[in-house]
Amino acid sequence: MNKRIVFILVSFLLSSTAFAGATADQASNPHYLHHWQIGIGPGLISGLNAPDLISSWRIGFGAPVTEDIDLSLITDFGISSQRTDTHFFTIKVAGDYNFTTDNMTPFMTADLGYASVHAHANCSDVTCQSPGDDAGGVALGVGGGYKFWRHQCMQLGVLARYDVMFTTTRYGTPMKYALEGVLYF
Repeated sequence: MNKRIVFILVSFLLSSTAFAGATADQASNPHYLHHWQIGIGPGLISGLNAPDLISSWRIGFGAPVTEDIDLSLITDFGISSQRTDTHFFTIKVAGDYNFTTDNMTPFMTADLGYASVHAHANCSDVTCQSPGDDAGGVALGVGGGYKFWRHQCMQLGVLARYDVMFTTTRYGTPMKYALEGVLYF
């Protein structure tokens, strides 16, 4: 548990140093200072004994480092609506690279952090669940998408992403695939 707390604090401190990097010209434009992000969309998970469609959620806070690069602290989670005991939760430091400085631009993202997962048990009784149903460890995410109205206070984005955790459950390596609509404000 102490490693998780240390990781979260270090991630926050590293990402907060990038938030202070706005120049005077950037400070006059609200979208350059910082932004919250909230996203939702459909997803699929594997390695958790739940091949069902899930809802994928994203919440984060970020700021630009340069006109092309944004740095964020995000939490990403997937929840199964049919198998309510299944979850895929991550907290990560993410970097977005915007291919142009235009108002609408394609971008790619990469993130690294910690993931916690719980696999679905094949029974209705809690006693049959195994410690192998739970896992936690290092997670990597990659993706790409398109941002709209980037020079406005409120922006929209479409993001396709892939997350993998480098620790296994008894069902395999946990992975999540998602297509999310993201609101930046």
